[in-house]
Amino acid sequence: MSTLSRWSFEHLVRQAFTRTKDRFWNYLLVQLSMIAAFLVLGFLLVVVCIPLIMTGNNNLIIMLIIPASVVLAGIAMYFLSWFQLVLIDIMTNNAGHSVKQSFATMKSHVVDFFKYNILVALFFLGLLPFGVMTLFALLFLWGFWSTFAGFVFLYQKKRGLDVLWTSRAMVNQKFWQLALRLAGVSVITFMISSILSSQENILFSALFFFFNIVVPPFMISYTYGLYKLLDEPKHVHAGTNWVLLSVAGWIVMGIIASVSITALQNGGLKRIKQEFYKQLEKDGDVRGPIGLWMDASK
Repeated sequence: MSTLSRWSFEHLVRQAFTRTKDRFWNYLLVQLSMIAAFLVLGFLLVVVCIPLIMTGNNNLIIMLIIPASVVLAGIAMYFLSWFQLVLIDIMTNNAGHSVKQSFATMKSHVVDFFKYNILVALFFLGLLPFGVMTLFALLFLWGFWSTFAGFVFLYQKKRGLDVLWTSRAMVNQKFWQLALRLAGVSVITFMISSILSSQENILFSALFFFFNIVVPPFMISYTYGLYKLLDEPKHVHAGTNWVLLSVAGWIVMGIIASVSITALQNGGLKRIKQEFYKQLEKDGDVRGPIGLWMDASK
């Protein structure tokens, strides 16, 4: 098949549809497993929180619930990383892994992918101030550049932010061709979803529900089809300047947070003073703030 025909929109859609059809039930089984796992985690959080709340001891609640929530959030991110890898493997691996085999195979990669997810989250959060300044164009661009990150991690064995830099290098090989093909399929799926959701009857509601289940595995298959059309880059430039920009973003957010907290504290003190003088005017109490505080603390 010629290069031009392999890049045709029709060929990419047909290929993705065939891949989705062949692997859909395994994909659905993984999704149901993920839902069950997160329901269990939610239940554990409730089991931990309710007895503490019933004690009415606010200090104990703060001391235990916050660490417990952090631990459960870490566990949730770990399992989410595992499920992401399994979903990619199920939809793209040509070895024909069963769901059980995929979970077993991906287990050894989970810690590295977990670390990658944390690094990417920190990186994107650091870019947030500049994303706002550019009306989110910068964040949208990086979302596009990271399109192939999961495939790069799994099949090129890249780790850390090298996954992101490699994905960006691959996207830049055919930037506009990829942008048009991803935009095209996104617009079509959005239009179909909008049409189905706008009709108020049982049939269209059922079709809308089924469509939203089918779209995610189809998009993984479609994106993988694009990934396979590109060459693995031999030389990838590290995004040092982008990391520095992200660090600068964290500093900006820290300054904004510090100023906001200071402003709130000053505003709070001002309100306390106003209430104090109102109380003096109302009761004729001239004992000063210490006297009022002693009364309030009795």
